[in-house]
Amino acid sequence: MKKLALALLLASVFAPFASADSTVGMSVSKESGDMGEISSFSIYAQFTDIHSNFGYQIGTSLSDAEITDYSGFTDTYTAWEGFARVGYFSNIQLYLETGIDIGEMLVLDDHDSHHHYYDHREHNEVDYFFGGGFGLSQDNVDIKVFSRYRFIDGDYLWDTDGWFSGVEFSLHF
Repeated sequence: MKKLALALLLASVFAPFASADSTVGMSVSKESGDMGEISSFSIYAQFTDIHSNFGYQIGTSLSDAEITDYSGFTDTYTAWEGFARVGYFSNIQLYLETGIDIGEMLVLDDHDSHHHYYDHREHNEVDYFFGGGFGLSQDNVDIKVFSRYRFIDGDYLWDTDGWFSGVEFSLHF
């Protein structure tokens, strides 16, 4: 799944549109689920076919998360994520998305340093998500609702995954 998320992100960078309209935007979002809450600030570029309104977004975000794993351990951390969205972007927006934790991908810990005498599981796999959303756009302002399935793993979080839902507010120019 991680390789698929990275492939979609990279492929979206090179997806050509013969007659594309482009915009740059920034957004803030808040999402929550049974495992915790995540707040994000994102910047993105959007490329949309002017005839069909189908297009894609690529972007990056800084996220602040408070996650509780199945054992009850709670971890608070900051993540640098990259994401790609593909869909219909007009006054009404409908999209699918995927993303990956760029910070963990670039600086993935050496798994051997995390082995303990009684516990031989590997820690800190690269986090990823996939999901979809719906939004409304008026002039330069968008408001979206979304749902994402997230896989979150860390030094002390163990294979934590689940659904998060949230709201995103964005401005684009």
